Amino acid sequence: MRFFFSFFLLSIALLANAEISHPIQGKLNNGLRYTLLPLHQEKGHIEIRMKVNAGAIDETDEQTGVAHMVEHIVFRASEKYPQGVMPYLHSNKWQRGQHYNAVTNNDSTTYMFAPPLNTDLNQSLDVLSQMLFHARITQQDLNDERKIILEEWRQGQGVGERMNRLRTNSVRVDSRYTRSPVIGTQDSIMQMHAKNLQNFYRTWYVPNNMQLLIVGDIEVKKTQQLIQRYFAGMKPSTLPQRDYYEPTLSDTLRTIQLQDPQSGVSQIAYIVRFNEKEIREQTEQGRFLRLLDRIALSLLTQRLRHQQENLPTGVKSLVVRKSDIGKTTVALGIFTSVDEHSHQQGLQAIFSEIARLKQYPITEPELIKQKATIQAQIDQARENKEDRNFAKWIQVLQETILADKPYYSQAEIADLTEPLLQKITLEQVNQHILNWFTQKDRIVQYQAPRLTKIAPITSEIVVNLQANADKTALSAPQQEKQIKLKTFPMLTQTGEIVAEKNYPEQNVIYFTLSNGDKVVWLKSAVAKDSTYLQTQSSAGFQAEGLGYWQSQMASQLVMQNAPLDWQENELEYWKNQHKINLFTKQDEQNLSFSAVVKNQHLADLLRLYYAYQMETQVRQGLDDVKQQMIRQLDLQQKDTLENQRVKALTQLRYGVERHDILPTLTELNQLTEQDLNQQWQTIVNAPTTYYVVNNMEYDQVKNLIRQYLTTIPRQKALPSQKTLPLGGTDIRYFAMNIAPKDDVQLWTFNPHQWQGKDAVLVSLLQSIATQKLKLSLRDEHLGVYSLRFESKLNPETQRIESELRFTANPEKTDHLIKLAQNVLQHLADHIVLADVNESKKKFLQKEKERLTSPQTWLTRLVLSDNQFNTPQYLTELNQLAENITLENSREMAKQLYNPANMKVFVVTQKENALSYKATKISEKY
Repeated sequence: MRFFFSFFLLSIALLANAEISHPIQGKLNNGLRYTLLPLHQEKGHIEIRMKVNAGAIDETDEQTGVAHMVEHIVFRASEKYPQGVMPYLHSNKWQRGQHYNAVTNNDSTTYMFAPPLNTDLNQSLDVLSQMLFHARITQQDLNDERKIILEEWRQGQGVGERMNRLRTNSVRVDSRYTRSPVIGTQDSIMQMHAKNLQNFYRTWYVPNNMQLLIVGDIEVKKTQQLIQRYFAGMKPSTLPQRDYYEPTLSDTLRTIQLQDPQSGVSQIAYIVRFNEKEIREQTEQGRFLRLLDRIALSLLTQRLRHQQENLPTGVKSLVVRKSDIGKTTVALGIFTSVDEHSHQQGLQAIFSEIARLKQYPITEPELIKQKATIQAQIDQARENKEDRNFAKWIQVLQETILADKPYYSQAEIADLTEPLLQKITLEQVNQHILNWFTQKDRIVQYQAPRLTKIAPITSEIVVNLQANADKTALSAPQQEKQIKLKTFPMLTQTGEIVAEKNYPEQNVIYFTLSNGDKVVWLKSAVAKDSTYLQTQSSAGFQAEGLGYWQSQMASQLVMQNAPLDWQENELEYWKNQHKINLFTKQDEQNLSFSAVVKNQHLADLLRLYYAYQMETQVRQGLDDVKQQMIRQLDLQQKDTLENQRVKALTQLRYGVERHDILPTLTELNQLTEQDLNQQWQTIVNAPTTYYVVNNMEYDQVKNLIRQYLTTIPRQKALPSQKTLPLGGTDIRYFAMNIAPKDDVQLWTFNPHQWQGKDAVLVSLLQSIATQKLKLSLRDEHLGVYSLRFESKLNPETQRIESELRFTANPEKTDHLIKLAQNVLQHLADHIVLADVNESKKKFLQKEKERLTSPQTWLTRLVLSDNQFNTPQYLTELNQLAENITLENSREMAKQLYNPANMKVFVVTQKENALSYKATKISEKY
């Protein structure tokens, strides 16, 4: 059978995804460095980064949080724009987050511009110059902006931020990094005077302390002239001496306990700190030491990985991490997750592995294998054409030039690395590893889950555990197992393809198989030499005949087991050799498999799929999963507040409390492999649809279908019922936050039949609604730092579903909820033609990118079949943009919010919160 491609498919296939260029670097007389990278493929696309080498570490004791405050305030008034840089940008169709942003860390502040398409570069550099050299930092502007900064601080007061701060402070002890968070403290934000910002700005915002990067559709000479115009006249300044970047190292052993009432992590780590200034030098010796360090770290990681299965009870894993804690100071640690009362056993395991490395150093075969891996990377680098897409170019230049590292092409890196690789000896590697673990500045960092009380780990305990490991005669390390490549037995039986239905307009064929399965094949040049596969069956975890948690456990364990008489490592080796990974996902109504493989391995992929369906059972792993669930049940019982929150939220949205998500201890103890295998058999029996996107020949595809997919026995589809959020209006408060903040979630829905053109409108309106919400809640009322609004036309529920999330001051929460409701209620009235035109322009740009992705075509093929039982949506794509009009957008905007179907859930602070209750919004507002 012959296929004829539609013109739009051919044109898509011809679109290039990458571009070759080379950075051009320069420096103005005043010290400002710049890098230009011309990329002309995406017309009008330009991105700008200006890095100011000043961050929180450069603050004086009176300037806590000032570096970040300056980042905010420079978007306000300047000499040329006294009404504010930000209002000026907004009047020119710039949007915060999309077209401009900034970030401050300990060491630097970076301003990021991605101007609207076809914006004059002149405008961008003018604005940047005003912000960085001509800002008017006034007390009034600071008084207004501190309200936003305080909300940013409030938003970061979660368990993740708290634990990150504790870990950072423990590893960077005896350094300026531990003084306060980058954002400052609540007091410093509220009390800071503008003069402190002015002093910081005058000191550090000077051209010889900045670096500019411009990437995109630019003319080099014209851009250099603009850089001269806007930045050459700025005067340089002598920078203060910076002698505070490095932590003070000492001959010290510290034991530090971390704990947080909302963190369930249980782990222990042994960390050493040392200075490696010589490694950072941009010399041949520095490059040699960096390569040696990389090899040593890889070999250490490999050794620890091989020892995993011999760890003592209660100790789950060993992981090595190495990170910068200064300009030249680093921390290297071995971390292990442990049961809540097994911290000393975990530390003993760490010391035993360090001692094992001393007793059994790295061997020549290990080094040879590691060198071979790097040599393969060198060979591959030489073939690299430096043809990156736009995002990759930005990433590479940020990681090199903006990080004050030289940029080398892949070929140059290969030429520099290869001779150094040959010089590295086994003795050097072992000495390098030994040097790590003879450092004098040591930290033992340990954490028990939530408020679990454990015996303190003292320095004396640490010394004794280490001495015990050093004097013990340990067994030789586990060697990497030599695995013989197995082959699957040939399938001797085949079924038939009993029907075909051709859709030439979309280049799609529907195959009906003799076992009742279906294959939907899209032949597309976009797929190039690969096949994109997704399967779908009705075996979701709420399907009739399946247990909610049992079926999920069965799916998980089957994928962890090997088929036939194979061992897990034999299967993993087979998959690595054939470059195959098969993933599974189960939701309430469906079970799916997905994979991407080269066409020459498609037969192997389908054979593996057959093996999982017909030749794999749960043989091992159940005990480990049971133990994990027992720990989860134990934590659930201890964390009663979190359980109550989940129940309250579920009751609000669904009208029920789910008791069947986790098993009882009795159910878990009674569960057997046979039970799970029966669950898997029920899952396998469900008829399956295969969605395939590739560019293979018809006869090839048909033969593979007949050989591997037609003989899997199927029965009837499994009926299931999806639990949908209830209608009605309700609000509930739940008191559990430690910090003074409210976390607000608002949901609303409208019934609406799925159509592609409507789904696109809803997606575009999500962006418009987000901007209107930010304008009201942030810019006009200074009530939030950021918010997240999501809206989609859900094809599974046939509803337009919207969700709004934000964090707020508890005193303002009720008012902000009312403001958000008002914005959404009247959204249609505030949409103007410019909003629609801008959204349409973005849609066309992103759609052009999406249509070069085979995964996009696969997703839409699945969607079309599920909605219409045909591939018609693939050609309807051509008309989607035509539906994006002001009138249609306003009509659809009325569907994004429904006050009759709206639920609000507020997690508030413990001390100040209302008790858990339910209140009708109509009564509150």
